[in-house]
Amino acid sequence: MRKILFITLLSVVLIACFVLTGCSTKLTDQYVLEEKEEVISSDEFESILRYPVVTGLVDKKVEEKINGTIKERIDGFKRGLENFKQIPEMQDNTLDVTYEVGYRTKEILSIKIEVISHMRSFGVDDHVVIGKNFDLKTGELLSLKDILKGNYKEEIDAKLEVKFSELDVEVTKQFEGINDETVFYIKDNALVFCFSAVEYINEIGETLELEIPFSEISGFLKKPLAFEGDTSPELKNYNTAIDEETKPSGALFFIGENIRNASQKDATTMILSFEEIQEKYIGVYEEILIDNEVQQKLFEFFGDTFDKDRVSELEDADLKSLLQEIIDGGYMVVNAEGLFTIVQDYRVLEEYAGYLSDDIRDYIYLKAEESKDLESLKAGGVLPWAKIKDRLMKYEDYMETYPDSIKEYEAGREHMNLLHTFFFGFNGMPAFDYATNKINDELLENYREFVNMNKSSETAKIIEGYLEVLERNNYTLSEEVEEYRRSFSSINENNF
Repeated sequence: MRKILFITLLSVVLIACFVLTGCSTKLTDQYVLEEKEEVISSDEFESILRYPVVTGLVDKKVEEKINGTIKERIDGFKRGLENFKQIPEMQDNTLDVTYEVGYRTKEILSIKIEVISHMRSFGVDDHVVIGKNFDLKTGELLSLKDILKGNYKEEIDAKLEVKFSELDVEVTKQFEGINDETVFYIKDNALVFCFSAVEYINEIGETLELEIPFSEISGFLKKPLAFEGDTSPELKNYNTAIDEETKPSGALFFIGENIRNASQKDATTMILSFEEIQEKYIGVYEEILIDNEVQQKLFEFFGDTFDKDRVSELEDADLKSLLQEIIDGGYMVVNAEGLFTIVQDYRVLEEYAGYLSDDIRDYIYLKAEESKDLESLKAGGVLPWAKIKDRLMKYEDYMETYPDSIKEYEAGREHMNLLHTFFFGFNGMPAFDYATNKINDELLENYREFVNMNKSSETAKIIEGYLEVLERNNYTLSEEVEEYRRSFSSINENNF
């Protein structure tokens, strides 16, 4: 039966399946990346190591080789943690490992591994990026010479030298060029080169990631990266117009002008790329908005609730320009616990949903509905229990309908968060009364409605079990009730 994801702390678990379908059955019909998580605890702190395990390749020796290479790296991190324990002043140091899949086809899989070392003894966090680029025919790691041809080094060096000169900080060391040891990973439309910030700008805790779009080095790309003849004019134009400097507002404007002429595949690629740009700029805009002076101006003008229709009335030209850029970039400004911040507004993508693949279309509809609900909430407001109930089922239905979607993991994560909220409530609306420890009557009724309306769903089975526990405990928060609800929230996976 279908997997529903739930998470449990301090355990080694498999989470989230991404099903990646290749273009040819000669290599594979489909292969899967399953996320594995290991939590390693020390006296007061814990290290969390997340990494992918590849399954479903036709050649099991290749599959074993790839997984072995990744596991070897993870085991190295574990040994580093053991070494920390042997040094008294470093015993509290921990590290977190995460990853992103940058590029995936039937021929190549590129994974970006991020390592954050929490060096508590020195009061700093160190950030390192590792690129693992696999040839899926052999399982071997790809070097630059495997994917580039001609005098690529001279071309890449020249472009990277320009990018170093454009950094908004002083470079303390002259760029010496790439070599066989240069870290890189592949994205859908670019190569990303990684350099130590300590080495080049004397800054601890960062990694410099410099992108070179494929469109700028198309003459140096080897197959399978070099598919210029198979790329539509619309997508070529998009890749040319949109680069790492493009703001969300610019990307969204380009999409609005061009997506209607694109194929479904290319239109979907554009929207997924736009999401990445949005996610990248959230931190940029938040850093500006969080400034105390900016927050004060926002509250003085808007009060507790932001109104985008009043932005044009602002007298502060810089703030007005910033807010308009944010809105034009597909965000909404919200008051989250007394602080104005931004979230992605999926309503701006609804008009393009009809041009997209079914799974991305339906995902946008789900998220757009959430955006509408979020805007309707007043400052400090929370979603009604009935809304949470309905969303839970919609996300389970989505995962059942599109188990191979690239959005399956995100849908599973949303489902987990909703289930946690359904069991625990909000700060202003707890599941159990603080004074009596009795469960909220309206919430209890929603549990029963969920089970009655969705008897065959896996979530309903979990809630039905919870109702039995609640009944045994007279609907009062007890040790058994707490244990049950915690077992199906946070980070736990159960297979049904």
